[in-house]
Amino acid sequence: MKIALLSDIHMPHEGKPIWDTDVKEHLYSCVEKLKKTPNVDIIIITGDLSNDGSVSSYELIDNAFSEINTPIFCCLGNHDNIQNLQNTLQHIKYIKNIKYNNWHFIFLNSVIPDEFNPNVNKARGYLNEDDLNNLEKMLLQESCNTVIVMHHPAIEPDGWLNRRLLENKEEFMKIISKYQHVKMVLMGHSHEHYIKSINNTQYIIAPAIGYAFSASLPKFQIDIDNEGFLLIDTNRNTVKKILL
Repeated sequence: MKIALLSDIHMPHEGKPIWDTDVKEHLYSCVEKLKKTPNVDIIIITGDLSNDGSVSSYELIDNAFSEINTPIFCCLGNHDNIQNLQNTLQHIKYIKNIKYNNWHFIFLNSVIPDEFNPNVNKARGYLNEDDLNNLEKMLLQESCNTVIVMHHPAIEPDGWLNRRLLENKEEFMKIISKYQHVKMVLMGHSHEHYIKSINNTQYIIAPAIGYAFSASLPKFQIDIDNEGFLLIDTNRNTVKKILL
């Protein structure tokens, strides 16, 4: 199976530039490259489709993906608005789990609403007890190859990007370590590609579509021209970054 892994599109209201970066052009470039990539079975977006949760941002994203026939699924990121996302997107599905090509994909919500402003989410993530319990139940019930999808990374690069972005990552990873059929954990949020294999599970952070960061650069400095997405081939056990 070939998976296209995207993350952090960060489309703003009406597609206006962010930090002098043309996010809309990056998305269009990504879609054009996907259209020219053969044999992609499924497209996964690991959150932060929007930068501000606006309806117009999701309309731009949905229109851009309208010519893609490959199934597209996503999880929430901390910049997303669940109501606007669900009510607007037609070509991208927000789901909790799906079986596809004999693989089980489980989508987790690691987003924490701000207690002072319910319309805003915190930057850091957390998996609540119910979600962790449900995850373990599903892993007990199904023994086929499994992929976990969520926004906040359980592993992090070195340098300033190592900011403990998933607050209870130890609890999550303890569960994953018990099940050898969990082959991948797909994540975003860091805006830099990073991969680490732990106990037969590949933890993979996708690069960003909107704008890239780098642990080797100063904090929040844009890593120009390093935006992209990943092609994961489960048959060949390869992960390839595609620059925009």
